[in-house]
Amino acid sequence: MSFSRSYGSFLCRALAGVLVCAQISWAAQQPQDEAQKRQQVREQNALALLDELLTETSSLRLPENRVSFQAAAATLLWKRDQARARRLYREATAGLMEMLSVASAQTEDEAEEIGYPARAFWEQLRFKLLSSVAEQDVKLAQELLLASRPPEAVADPDARDTREKEFELRLAARLADSDPLRAYQMAEEKLAGGARDAAAEVMEFLQKLVEKDPALATRLARSLLRKIQADDSATQGPPYLLSRLLTIISAPAANPPKDEQKDDKAKPAQIDEAVIRETVEAMTAQLLAMLTGGRQNNFQRSEYAWFALSELQRLMPLAEKYLPARVPAIRARLAEMEKGMPPEMRSMREMDALFQKGDMDAVLAAAAKLPPDQGQFLYYRVAEDAINKGDLDKAKRIMAEKLREPAVRKQLEVHMEQRAMQAALEKGRFDEVRPLMERVRSTRERVGILTQMAGAELSKGNKKAAQQLLDEARNLIGSRAANRAQLEAQLMLAGGYAEIDPTRSFELLEAATSRINELLTAAAGLGGFFPVSPSREDELVLVEESGGVFTELLHQHADAVEALLTADFDHIKSVIAGFQRPEVRAFVRLAVVDNVLAHERSKEARATGVAAVGGTPDH
Repeated sequence: MSFSRSYGSFLCRALAGVLVCAQISWAAQQPQDEAQKRQQVREQNALALLDELLTETSSLRLPENRVSFQAAAATLLWKRDQARARRLYREATAGLMEMLSVASAQTEDEAEEIGYPARAFWEQLRFKLLSSVAEQDVKLAQELLLASRPPEAVADPDARDTREKEFELRLAARLADSDPLRAYQMAEEKLAGGARDAAAEVMEFLQKLVEKDPALATRLARSLLRKIQADDSATQGPPYLLSRLLTIISAPAANPPKDEQKDDKAKPAQIDEAVIRETVEAMTAQLLAMLTGGRQNNFQRSEYAWFALSELQRLMPLAEKYLPARVPAIRARLAEMEKGMPPEMRSMREMDALFQKGDMDAVLAAAAKLPPDQGQFLYYRVAEDAINKGDLDKAKRIMAEKLREPAVRKQLEVHMEQRAMQAALEKGRFDEVRPLMERVRSTRERVGILTQMAGAELSKGNKKAAQQLLDEARNLIGSRAANRAQLEAQLMLAGGYAEIDPTRSFELLEAATSRINELLTAAAGLGGFFPVSPSREDELVLVEESGGVFTELLHQHADAVEALLTADFDHIKSVIAGFQRPEVRAFVRLAVVDNVLAHERSKEARATGVAAVGGTPDH
């Protein structure tokens, strides 16, 4: 494993938000009224791009693109223009039905040609849309659930698939936020229906009612307990649902806030303790009853033993509170189970307990008593923990004295260098960064490190030093990206120059836009033979769920555009207009608007969680 290849994935996760943070820090140094004006300009320009996006969306041929863009725009607009957002959600639902008609007629050859089965893709988009609507308005989500139902489910409600039924129940459960009594009534009706899976389906109702109306939650918990006991008596299996019920109803009582522990009068209404006591008693009885016939010691074959052991241990604090007379019997059974556990399993449990406590010295001592092969994994985990905590001397000592496999030591050495690099960057110790950077062979990664250093200088107000670092990075790449790594490096630099030299930033963005156009044209020519990105009717399917190879690259382009939102808006519109395909222009606009308006989906979160495609190392 090379340092360059390993550091690349680390860099891609860490770098995306660095320049944004630097720009925010730099902006924070400006007068407050100036910072507010900048933010107002950003939001104003973002909303203008959103209008352009929606205008462009109406011209798209593929309903899947229109549905995705309209739904995302509606979510972003909800708090600003609810009436418009509702119209967009309904238009997106109409697009879903258009998409369904196409999906229903799709042949296997067509599915193979475009790279995905249209019906499964439709279902994925449908539930994503409905989930977004439900976050805003449950009743609207219920309306659109019915409006987007497939014809066969409309004709025969029993034909609804499991996922739709579950989603319908979740929507109903969310009514507890606005109408707890109606949610309770629906849950009781479901239980009264007698279906064996009714108890599991009603759990979400209970969770919501615990938060909104503990009195109704108490009544529903009692009904659930009766239903679960009736169902479990017929199966004699592990009481999984009973365990879930107990978790839901006991959590508020078991862990009251510290300030409420001191003042009983300040405690909010909670589940009636009589129901909790009855559930604890039922759970204890079932756990002890199921461990008969020697099953409590058969850890290698019986799932019952593992389940019972963990549940009895979890149950102890509640048993001590509600069933003190049963505690000796529970402890005796636990001791019996521990005694019958195979030595290696007991050792594993003891190690896990030590790790959970964070007692690494105790883990080291325990590892020394194990056979050498078993101890190696523990030494590795302790060394890794030391690296994560910044104790590199301890990690080096363990690697030198305890770890025998060269490949394992090398892996930890790479991890240690990554941590050293990041720590030096975060603390601005660039004299330590430079020697480490010399070991990085990838141009993209070297550009990324220099750009991060520039961001650190910019956050301190050192614009001249930041520009020198960016100029150094720019000299590492040509004017025309020869591969994806260089293209990503160009986009990093475009974002880096935004606050220092917008002219250069726009030059880099325009060059990247031109190169992406060439790549998209080439990809379209390959469609049907080697589908690089899903497409249909000469339009790319630019939906996150499609898994297209260009979506993350376009997100990076949008990140750089966002950094320039307060510089020259006409120039920004010109850069986006430079994309030849309307679906690409729409996608980039949406990504920019989302960056600005959807604070809950920050760029840092996306960079660490949804990278679509890994880049090719550039040596």
